[in-house]
Amino acid sequence: MSEEHKNGRWWTTSVSRRNVLRGGLIGGAGLAAAALIGCGDDDDETPAPTAAPTAAPTAAATEAPTAAATEAPTPTATPRGAPTRITPAPTEAPTPPPEPDAGMLAAPGEPKRGGSVVTSFWARLPNFDLFHGGHRGIMSQAYDTVTRLSPLDGLRTVIPALATTWESSPDGLLYTFTTRDGVQFHDGTPMTSEDVAMSIRRHMRLGEFASGDEGSPGLANGTPASRYSGGFNYVGSANAADESTVRVGMKSPRGYFLQMLSAPQVGVYSEQHIKVNPVDMAATPAPGTGPFIFQEHRTEELTIFTANPNYWNPELPYIDELTMLHTTQWADRANFILGGQAHYANIVPKDFYEDRESFADKAGVFQHDGTGASLTFFLNNEKAPYNDERVRRAIFLAPNRPALIEVYSESMSLAGSRWVSDSTYSATPFDQLQQIKGYRGEDEEAITEANQLLAAAGFPDGFNGGLIVTNTNQAHSEILAPAMQAELKKKLNIEVTVDPRAGSGRTDQLNNQGPDGFDIVLTVHFRAPVISEFVTAWKQNIRTGADWNFGNYSNPEIDGLIDAIDEEGDVDAKLEMYANAMNIMDQNPPFYVVAFTKHNAMAANELMGHMEEVRGFTEEGTWDLFWLDK
Repeated sequence: MSEEHKNGRWWTTSVSRRNVLRGGLIGGAGLAAAALIGCGDDDDETPAPTAAPTAAPTAAATEAPTAAATEAPTPTATPRGAPTRITPAPTEAPTPPPEPDAGMLAAPGEPKRGGSVVTSFWARLPNFDLFHGGHRGIMSQAYDTVTRLSPLDGLRTVIPALATTWESSPDGLLYTFTTRDGVQFHDGTPMTSEDVAMSIRRHMRLGEFASGDEGSPGLANGTPASRYSGGFNYVGSANAADESTVRVGMKSPRGYFLQMLSAPQVGVYSEQHIKVNPVDMAATPAPGTGPFIFQEHRTEELTIFTANPNYWNPELPYIDELTMLHTTQWADRANFILGGQAHYANIVPKDFYEDRESFADKAGVFQHDGTGASLTFFLNNEKAPYNDERVRRAIFLAPNRPALIEVYSESMSLAGSRWVSDSTYSATPFDQLQQIKGYRGEDEEAITEANQLLAAAGFPDGFNGGLIVTNTNQAHSEILAPAMQAELKKKLNIEVTVDPRAGSGRTDQLNNQGPDGFDIVLTVHFRAPVISEFVTAWKQNIRTGADWNFGNYSNPEIDGLIDAIDEEGDVDAKLEMYANAMNIMDQNPPFYVVAFTKHNAMAANELMGHMEEVRGFTEEGTWDLFWLDK
């Protein structure tokens, strides 16, 4: 397998960032938005589920864990049609959880105590609710989850957290969790099994949180109780059976349930602070049980946490303080680390990864495959002319997708794929992908069809397509969005203006839906909670009425296939349905996927406990194992 194929490249082009800045992609239109360009973020502003380990589905979804730790499922044979370039599951057995309690983590080596760690990445907090707006990479520091993915083996194993053990019924329809004794919230009140059960209900909009109406308990400023409930639509109930037992009932079994339950945003809250005496999380966080206690937040600037002196794991945390800088530009993050102003960044430019040997005495850079996140141009399916599937199909066909990937890849490595991450077993093999119109690169046949579609839709001479709203990050606002702008003008005579929005501007536009709402938004919201089962992303971004279906796409045939894939246990049957769904979305696309990202994380040499070298994907989760070797 060639290195080009590993990186999702199957084309030849001389496109570069310089070409775009000079005057548009491949000789296309100039930069109409030059006066609007600024600086901004890289990641989704509304938190999205963290991807779970790259693992193929089990042959049947009825088996669930019966011990305190469960490995990601491994197929007994390579699925028919699976790309050979991926590894669906770890090639070696994960490191066994520590005994006697796998939840009592300790950092490897000889960790030292004390000091302050500074991280540098962008995130915004429209409110402090971890379930709805409180970025998972920030607010997760203050909250524990029921289970977690072990950082000791690269996030491949589900281990205890606030639950010490669990078991499931033989049919996979009932999970029974034993909750940990002696856990306190940051205000000193003890955690109970009802706190755990209520948090699950709230996160999944069950029971008293089912309606999500304004005024329901646990809402911040009338917003829904959780932005993640759609991914858990197979969960039916969560109740405290006694003072140390929580039972979760399933409508139908899912082999990946514990992986999703382990995501850092599925934190546990206190019933007291959600229902009895609710905390206004638009103004202040509710107390958690996590390793760090919230101290201060300055919008668009920083968030500060201090160590929890009463944490239930007496080994953790090692550091006294965690300061999280909200740094928009990727190069600034890397330079902060090299200059001694920060210790860790989740994403830095690809140049720093390629040049890592030149500063190996100061820091290391680690590239992660299969983050399950894509660069996506969301189209408003309710607003003319984007409400016409012929227009969306034309936009799908005409741009030179490989060239868009190439020009952006100077900032971040990308993997060309279709409607699923290249890291999943359901990805279309590259030799097949390059034969499909819309993915082939500069393609006169596809451009001709696209213009015929526009003419049939009533736009033989193109149209004014409004705004491409993006964040102000340079790679988005100065490179990718202008490149798409140039392609639409050159190929389809569609005029659009690139409009970078600072702060919450891009997210505000995504929420500005309907016939009078946004036109196009460039974002990275399209990602999977479980990479191997990318249908989990479809449930949240494509299914009719889903929380992150910002363009309000609605296709009953796709809805049926999403449900069928999610419930199916046979790998061959799943593959056939995945392929069918992708064929349909090629013809009637909900939005435009450029490619899936690979992240370059960077850590100062003195920072230990991040274990990026063993991770297969990025998790913006809890940094309780950080320690400083100085």
